[in-house]
Amino acid sequence: MARYILDQTWAAEAERLRGLERWADPTTVDHLTRLGVGPGWRCLEVGGGAGSIARWLAERTAPYGQVTTIDLDTTLLEPLRDEGVEVIRADLLGDPLPGGFDLVHARLVIGHLHDRRREGLERLVAALRPGGLLLVEENDFVWTEVASWPCHPERHGEMMTRAWRATIDLFRAGGYDGHWGRRLVGELRDLGLDGVAGEARSRIDGSGTIVARLSVERFRDQLVAMGRLTDAEVDAYVAALSDPEMVMTSPLQVSAWGRRPV
Repeated sequence: MARYILDQTWAAEAERLRGLERWADPTTVDHLTRLGVGPGWRCLEVGGGAGSIARWLAERTAPYGQVTTIDLDTTLLEPLRDEGVEVIRADLLGDPLPGGFDLVHARLVIGHLHDRRREGLERLVAALRPGGLLLVEENDFVWTEVASWPCHPERHGEMMTRAWRATIDLFRAGGYDGHWGRRLVGELRDLGLDGVAGEARSRIDGSGTIVARLSVERFRDQLVAMGRLTDAEVDAYVAALSDPEMVMTSPLQVSAWGRRPV
């Protein structure tokens, strides 16, 4: 059974997660707002990470709503208890989930599972009340398939593409599918949800540089040992992404949603 390769035991994982929030939250919040999340809703946030979306949901659903967030490691989520959020340490692969939710949201979680439908999506759908909404978000690293990553390509494109192809291959060896996001809409339709739709967005700015830098830096030893990168190449990659003027094209953030039939 595949495990999440990016666990919270790494010293800089909290920094990486907060960087991911700064990059991904604007899209997530936009979708949650357009889906109508509001006062009184009962919401489940799966894979709460550093807690930003659970906190937003708690504020949005106040004063009569209820937000529950689950994660394998709840260290970064514990402060949310003081804000009225129910925090549960749980493993999506085996632990029972609460049910009856108006909304279930999971971001960058399901793509790491071995059996994404049975272990992931089916369990999320089962946690919804009839008529409840499911929003699932995953990245699609489509740009790793092209010759160069279009961020200052004349200076950094080839090196950055090489680094990310190597890193995604390492993730894939741990069970991750960096292209599964493009299948989300089809998967939700196959599960029989109503009103299924989706969208993919990419940002061209500096918002994702810290995530891109730390995601490669934490696996330096493995990537070098595998012969995929040299220490010098990792150093060059880290230096490029530490430049405050760096602009990069982010992976596609794929969002798909639908309702459990009444």
